[in-house]
Amino acid sequence: MFRIHLLSDGTFKLDGGAMHGVVPKALWEKQNRPDEKNRILLAVNSLLIEYQNEKILIEPGIGSGHSEKFASLYAVEKKRSILSDLKKMNISLQEITMVVPTHLHFDHAGGVADWETGRLLFPEAKHIVQKKEWEAAMNPHPKNQASYLSEFLEPLKKGKLDIIDGDKEIVPGVKLVLTGGHTHGHQAVFITPPEKDGETLVFPGDLIPTRAHVNPLWVMAYDVAPEQSIKMKRMLIETGAREAWTYVLVHDPVEAVGKIALENNKYCFNPVNSGLLLSDV
Repeated sequence: MFRIHLLSDGTFKLDGGAMHGVVPKALWEKQNRPDEKNRILLAVNSLLIEYQNEKILIEPGIGSGHSEKFASLYAVEKKRSILSDLKKMNISLQEITMVVPTHLHFDHAGGVADWETGRLLFPEAKHIVQKKEWEAAMNPHPKNQASYLSEFLEPLKKGKLDIIDGDKEIVPGVKLVLTGGHTHGHQAVFITPPEKDGETLVFPGDLIPTRAHVNPLWVMAYDVAPEQSIKMKRMLIETGAREAWTYVLVHDPVEAVGKIALENNKYCFNPVNSGLLLSDV
């Protein structure tokens, strides 16, 4: 039996132009209005999967213990956090058995450690990372080296690392799929609980970070391989629309959970009750 919870690690802001690549501001600002610094509000959404004796954290979030400079630059707000959500559920950090970041950028994997103390937050968990992603984090390209930070990567080196190379089913019904695109080692998570009769929940990470990015051609300037992003997004969106997948969007600040449908020759994100596949905190 699966129990799947939607968690939050607060919000932060990134440059709206960088988040939408070559898309004109006149189009993307209709989806998410920028502030005076041209930054848009982004959520940090995560999942906790409970399956038998496993407690699997999908996307450990942006973390804690940030410097004042970092918190100000990215307007980090932690009115709610993964740590507070777990505490509310009476789940200790030691009970987490697996941690699965889609990739190792700070807003997705920063939560593996407390940045101030360097303490790993989930000491008993296997941290499952794609080989290509680990190699990129250890020797980052100048294009994205600002996203791979020592504050959480150094502690991660001392943890239980499970480096995988390609697709892998980590428990029955939960499969990690190497997508590339945003980073060469980016992975998406597919959850198909047996008791749900083939119903699929997808956590696409930064391939589809917000509702605006449901358009297959809207890719971020951060993407290291935008053509691969478009290719994988088309697969995720077209197949998911046809088979009625449910998606959890990592960065959408309004609606995290929904389905994608083709309406008037345009793909649209339609929010659904998160209780459909998720039991909320």
